[in-house]
Amino acid sequence: MAKLILTTENAWNNKQQLGALFMDVKGAFDCVIKKQLLQRMIELKIPTFLTKWTDSFLTNRQAQLVIDGFTCKLQDICAGVPQGSPVSPILFNIYLSGIFDKIEQENPDITALSFADDIAFLAPGKTVKDIQDALTNAGELAVKWGLINNVTFDINKTEAILFTKKSKIRRNIEQYNI
Repeated sequence: MAKLILTTENAWNNKQQLGALFMDVKGAFDCVIKKQLLQRMIELKIPTFLTKWTDSFLTNRQAQLVIDGFTCKLQDICAGVPQGSPVSPILFNIYLSGIFDKIEQENPDITALSFADDIAFLAPGKTVKDIQDALTNAGELAVKWGLINNVTFDINKTEAILFTKKSKIRRNIEQYNI
């Protein structure tokens, strides 16, 4: 939250507005592909012993359901990180961090934030149209990255917000489709 406030204040100090696009990752922990997570850990130069530990942690996992007293057969788990494990949110954020690099490289004015399975892109701009274009681009890049990395977003939980000091823009914001 502090980064959001600081980014907003910086935009306002530069006589700009700030737009934010919030996106929710569907089935966050379930989407993690082990091979891609391990590759991301190597890219981030995470110590080898932690990468090896993660590989072991996500290897040979199985689950079994019991429904109304009927026990299903044991099934191998090929993707995802275990829900309930304290390390899973950390591994998920490492996995998802690639999306932020991609978007910030394409548009250095965008600031990316993560809140567990929710992500946000912040874009400063002189006009609402500039902000709309930047956030649209960030959203499209996020969806493309997601297609490659088994991550999907819940469109019903996607929101855009404009932070401005200008009351005239607040009254006329309905004309923009951010």
